[in-house]
Amino acid sequence: LAATHVIRHLSSQLIEAANKNNSSYNSALTTGGTLLTHQVAQECYFDFKINAINVSLDGPKEVHDSRRGGKNGKPSFDTVVSNLESIINDSSLDNLHLAIRCNIDSRNIARVPELISFLSSMNWQKRVELYFVPVHSWGNQTNTDIRLSIEEFAGQEILWFEQMIGAGFTPS
Repeated sequence: LAATHVIRHLSSQLIEAANKNNSSYNSALTTGGTLLTHQVAQECYFDFKINAINVSLDGPKEVHDSRRGGKNGKPSFDTVVSNLESIINDSSLDNLHLAIRCNIDSRNIARVPELISFLSSMNWQKRVELYFVPVHSWGNQTNTDIRLSIEEFAGQEILWFEQMIGAGFTPS
């Protein structure tokens, strides 16, 4: 979202091309969420035709903030949660699909249940999709020390799904 001007420019071109061809256009966005203010979400949804936004939250506050600071290096969890809360509370954005993506590795796997409990306490079950993604290598030697085996991730994911269902989330 730091390049909103690029999104604005490309979206207008793509929307215009779709209109010229009697076609529909919509898009999705993945973000860290610090710049996803209520106003930006409205602009994304109404002007840019972005109908789905994925926001990364990599654990409860302490874990997330140790992994994802804002551009200024300051903690970002509270900002992201506040931004999401303002979007969730705007009924004009009810059709904007919101998802929280939690990137999982050996450093945060044990803390996922706390994140599920926190999101449940926010009463976001009916409005926000929650999903988990294992951290993996992109073909180089990065992340080799923190990656999980497929079996370890899958075994925990089953437990998280059970907790999510118990809390009223619909696992995807």
